[in-house]
Order: sequence, then structure tokens, then C-alpha cells
Amino acid sequence: MRKYKYQFDYWLSLLYDCYFKKQGYFVLGYTKSGTNWLRNLIRHYMSIDQITGFFPSRPFFRVRVHHLHRFINSSYFQKKTVYIVRDGRDAFVSRYFTMINQKTQERMKTDFIKFSNLIPKEENIKHVLPIYIKFLIQYENSSTDYKSHFLRSKSHKLFSIKYEDLHSDTENTLKTVLQYLDPKIIIDDEIISYAVSKSSLKSSIKNLKNDTGFFRKGGGKKGDWLNYFTLESAIAFDEYAGDILIQLGYEKDHNWVNQFS
Repeated sequence: MRKYKYQFDYWLSLLYDCYFKKQGYFVLGYTKSGTNWLRNLIRHYMSIDQITGFFPSRPFFRVRVHHLHRFINSSYFQKKTVYIVRDGRDAFVSRYFTMINQKTQERMKTDFIKFSNLIPKEENIKHVLPIYIKFLIQYENSSTDYKSHFLRSKSHKLFSIKYEDLHSDTENTLKTVLQYLDPKIIIDDEIISYAVSKSSLKSSIKNLKNDTGFFRKGGGKKGDWLNYFTLESAIAFDEYAGDILIQLGYEKDHNWVNQFS
């Protein structure tokens, strides 16, 4: 029942903010691209979308920072959305670990087992990953695939940032985001530092149960995919989205695959 209420509130709030009230902000990206982190940074800087009152709650008519993976056909959405893109190889590896560690991903895990006749585990990721890449490309019970997701963001002409820039220079990247969302904003460096601290990995872990599987050691680092890719994985991903890696500047050409030869 709680799940259905959440879904109802989710869609109702999107419709209300996009088409009627025209308020709030939107953080959009492919799954495991840092959308939730960026959302929290904006929320904490602007001091909005927080739990309030003596009995912890979030009023429906609050100003929200929506965190989503779907595209909304709304001119307001288009103006107030920040699209965050991440190296797809890291995103795919992160999704693999999410699938095997989070109870909420049991459906994907079941679907993958049916697709591959393999049991995905942490210790067999190098063997399973090439098949998982092919699975994610065509998986229909999920958000749009990585390549299509990025190309759609380009067709919508959304303001975008890279996850890697947010990771390496969080404060200045956040400033760029805030200035886009509100060109009249006067940036306060102390509040920027506060928002970064409140949205840090350490703070986030405190707010989640330890057994959720949401975080993993080494997760979130740039280039973590190198620890898990093989030649077969590299070929599979390059055939699928190697052109996107080049377009985004993650690779100069397709020769990155040769390091696994």
C-alpha cells in the first residue's frame, strides 16, 4: 500500500509542478549516474524539500527537487532540469552491484537469471558482466537504455553536467548548477560547503540502513569499471556506446578496447 501511495504522490507532484504550479527543480539522468547526490546538494543549498514539523513529514505542496530517470514533455521541465551524465561503463558496473545487493532489485535479478541462466555474484562479475551489458541494452522493465537516454537529453537540449566533474570539483560544479537554475542567485560559499557536507557519502550512509546495499566500498569512483571489465566486456560496450564515450570525451577513439587484448 505504501508503495502505491508513493507512486501516486510521485506522478501527481510531477504533473502539479510541471503543468499547473510550475515550480521546483528537476535532476535527471540514467540510473546510477549521481542523480540522488545532485538532488541532495540542491536541496541542502536552497533549504527546500526537507522533512518538517514535530511529526516528520514532507507537505505535498512544498517546493521540490525532483529526482528522476524519466523525461517529461513540459517546457517548464525543460527549463528547470539539470541532466547529469556519467561514464556508462561505471554506471553499468554500479547497476550490477545494485542488482546483486539491493532487495529492491530482486525483479531485475530474476529477469537477468532467466535471460542468462547465470547467478550474478560479486565474485563472478568479470565472467557475467559481458552478458549483463547485453541484458541492460534491451531490458524493458527499466529506464531507457544508457545510449538512448543520453541522446534524448541532447534532443531536448537540456543543461547538463558530468558526474565526474561533480565528483572532482563538487563546490564549483554545484555553483554552476545553481546559477543555471536561478540566474539571479547570489552564491554563498559557506552554504555551498554546508550543502556539500550534508550530502556527503558519510552523511548519506547515516541516513540509510546499513543493509540496504545502496553503498559499496569503492563505488562512485571514476574509472572503477577498469577493475571489472574484460576484453569481452569492452567489445560489448564499445559496439553499443563507444561513440558516446568519444562524444563525451571519456575516450579519444575506439582503441581503448585494446588495453584488454
